[in-house]
Amino acid sequence: PTPMPTPPGATPTPTPAAAHGTFVFVNGVEVPSQPTDTYRLNPDGTLTLATGSPFPVSGMLASSGSFLAVASGNTVTSYRVDATTGVPTAAGNAQVNSSQAVAADAHDIYVAGLSADGANWVLYGFSIGGIGLLTPLPGSPFKLVGTCELCSQPVSIGLNNSFLVVGLSGFQGA
Repeated sequence: PTPMPTPPGATPTPTPAAAHGTFVFVNGVEVPSQPTDTYRLNPDGTLTLATGSPFPVSGMLASSGSFLAVASGNTVTSYRVDATTGVPTAAGNAQVNSSQAVAADAHDIYVAGLSADGANWVLYGFSIGGIGLLTPLPGSPFKLVGTCELCSQPVSIGLNNSFLVVGLSGFQGA
């Protein structure tokens, strides 16, 4: 933004806009089978509905490089996003148990869910290959071990290429 008032002798420079070709995906996760709306983020910051939107992609969404990660029920699916149109095309998938949250960075996707026996909350970790195939990370799934006595389930996870953060619902008893 240009400072107001502009200092004498200063040449205002506009704030750089997002690169053309960036897309925003919006999904109504609370409604089963809710399709995903795709918007182009224009250089001026406005959004334009992508041609053909909404798309038949439903679930919790996370961005992973040129892919969209979607976790729903017992599956996580990667979708290649067309850089010109924003159309998501299924590229790979993997099994998880009772997905509750998803997070991704440029190389990895994590899904919080239940262990195969349903006894513990775990994080399923996958690397995403160049064509969108999902490969389990060594040691995955990772058991969520914490000090929360009555945490019912993971409610959010975040990832930033260096750290993975898990938010749980519940409380710590005395």
